[in-house]
Amino acid sequence: MVPKPAELHQCGICGEEFSPCGVVNWAQFATSKQNGVLAQRLLRLDCKHSLCVSCLQRYIQVELNAYDSKFPVVCPYDACSVHIADQLAKKLLTPTEYTRWTVKKSESDPKTFMYCPNKRCSRLIKTILANNQLVPSPAPCPDCKTTLCLRCKTLYHEGMTCTSYQSLPASQREGEDWDALLLGGENLWRRCPNCLNMVEIQSGCKRVLLRMWKDLD
Repeated sequence: MVPKPAELHQCGICGEEFSPCGVVNWAQFATSKQNGVLAQRLLRLDCKHSLCVSCLQRYIQVELNAYDSKFPVVCPYDACSVHIADQLAKKLLTPTEYTRWTVKKSESDPKTFMYCPNKRCSRLIKTILANNQLVPSPAPCPDCKTTLCLRCKTLYHEGMTCTSYQSLPASQREGEDWDALLLGGENLWRRCPNCLNMVEIQSGCKRVLLRMWKDLD
């Protein structure tokens, strides 16, 4: 009886076929020192998709150098969201490329970086130190010197706690609007919740009827 031929496995990019003995788990590949032997293998990712070493290497390099690259880099199969592990990327990339990989990955984490809210600046600013501690806040932007709250990732809200500031409507957290609120607080002005105009009572009754027909007591 003729033995049944072994089922072949195919690279999801180039279509090259491999026998079962040519398939290796990515973690085994990443930790192995037999680079020459395993370089011709088919890698099995955690999602069970398979890619040959050369195709996966080129794919990661393209994603790394793309102008609109997004991190984390995921398996190239359609609708797959499994991340390419750092350990695997380090095995496939040059030291210079892997340094770029780690930088881009850090920049993609909103917990560790922010962009300066000054519309004329937009400098990328690190908010977490190497020991995972927050950078002391407030702090100036390294480029435009605008004072920032690194906890709220916005302009510094002098005289107001982060919790109070975050409870404000988004429309009241713009830079120009925040300056007006600070001035209003110093002069005991009130703000209409409907039209958002600032109101100052110089004399008379404390009840004010605004043009939007809203009472302020």
